[in-house]
Amino acid sequence: MSNSDPTLRILLIEDDEDDYLITRDLLSEASPVTTELNWQDSFSTGLEALHTLKIDVALIDLRLGPDSGLDLIKQAREEGITTPFILLTGQGDAELDARAVELGAADYLTKGDIDSHTLIRSIRYAIDRAMANEHLASSEAHYRLLFENNPAPMCLIDPESGAIQSVNQAAQLLYGYSAEELEGSHWSVLRESENDADVSTEGLILRQDGKLEHHRNRNGEDLFVEVVSEEIVINHHNLILQMLTDMTAQIAGNRKLRLMQRCIESSSNGIVICDAHAPDLPLV
Repeated sequence: MSNSDPTLRILLIEDDEDDYLITRDLLSEASPVTTELNWQDSFSTGLEALHTLKIDVALIDLRLGPDSGLDLIKQAREEGITTPFILLTGQGDAELDARAVELGAADYLTKGDIDSHTLIRSIRYAIDRAMANEHLASSEAHYRLLFENNPAPMCLIDPESGAIQSVNQAAQLLYGYSAEELEGSHWSVLRESENDADVSTEGLILRQDGKLEHHRNRNGEDLFVEVVSEEIVINHHNLILQMLTDMTAQIAGNRKLRLMQRCIESSSNGIVICDAHAPDLPLV
């Protein structure tokens, strides 16, 4: 860490002045780290500071007079505050630790066990984790936007249960179901059969790793769909992205052409085919 590193702006929400002085001294010992400490001594002033001050991390005492630091973290999260929190308490408690993390705290420190190195390390960890989560949330929001607005039908499948997690608007239009009707249902609800061996791919060009499946829409009409699957991770969950292409019209056209070819080949009459768009009707 160099002297050019930016100042760490820290908010301490603590009702005990002695603990404030101890925290201030610990931070001053964390050379060469430069810190700027703001102290608030109550639930209400601490919450106001979270809304109004530009800070990098908040240290919150478990006991704030009659109030709880856990309740402060919970309310701050409900009000949209994304500042990383570190909960401070007078004694270790594994259950409390789990509760703090569940409510959104990045770390949990026991006051009697803190030294300047431990405190700065925890602060750095909380900030780095918050930045990583923000980047992940931004990436997932961007991916969701692309997924929802994509003109190609798509759906997300849980690889373990086979349940449909999400379908975009294009997939809803293709199958005639709403998202609410499909989400949570097994992927097989859209398939006519697990055995697609009878679905001919003659005359079709499928994408790499694409497979042709026989599906049905809500009205019971046949759909022949090319399915390309890709494993992805969204919100820390492994999912399968199914990219769907409706090949029904192309297959129907191919069947008509094959039927016409068989009719011509089996006919006892002589048949010629000409190009009607050319003036001299050349033979095709």
